[in-house]
Amino acid sequence: MYGSYRPGFEVKFKGLKISMKKEDAVWKYERKLLNEVKTVFLAFSKGDILVNPVEPVNLPKDICSHLFIELNPALVLGPKETLKVYVTFPVEIGVIASLGKNYRIIDIFTFTKPKYTLYGNVRTGVVCKYWKSDVFSKIPKVNALKEGVMELTIHNSSNEWLDVKEAVFNAYGMKIYYDKSLVSMKAFMKVISEDMAETSFVNAPLRAGMKKSVEIYLAKKLVIPLQTKFVMEEGV
Repeated sequence: MYGSYRPGFEVKFKGLKISMKKEDAVWKYERKLLNEVKTVFLAFSKGDILVNPVEPVNLPKDICSHLFIELNPALVLGPKETLKVYVTFPVEIGVIASLGKNYRIIDIFTFTKPKYTLYGNVRTGVVCKYWKSDVFSKIPKVNALKEGVMELTIHNSSNEWLDVKEAVFNAYGMKIYYDKSLVSMKAFMKVISEDMAETSFVNAPLRAGMKKSVEIYLAKKLVIPLQTKFVMEEGV
């Protein structure tokens, strides 16, 4: 389902129908997902419609820019040790009108059930999209419309044994890649102490031939902050 379409298309997949049809002088975009229907009318004479996974922090409401992943089981790293694992993350799907590098978001939807959590304390904590993931030693098989796979490299930079049970990521730094059967990201986590870590993303696909998704924070015309990493200061 992911890819680029010319206006005047229809896509169906297990409870989902996306279409764009000409009605008089405008294009009618319609998305039906289970019992939900969304309609948008567009006026444009050229360009493509992109359907690709986007940063998974937009739904149910656009109120946060961080993703919290609870790890199951927790990981134990010895001093100065590095561990590479695979975890899953929720997929949100964007429908984007594209004219060169000029983008307009038409729709965002998901097959998952979005949840929020608070990382840190009530006063200074960060609101995050919440996701709980099993931990894998190799790339797991997932439904690419619901779950993505993150390759997470964790380095314990301290001289102590440390437990890692959660990770928080800044959506501004996310680099999402996809193909027909996989949505992916690569991330790095530097653990400094039992209370502090820094997470960042690697701009590379998980396997050869994958396409890069549009970074919709750019498409929204938001000002990108200089800091795309996230410093966890309330525990790992």
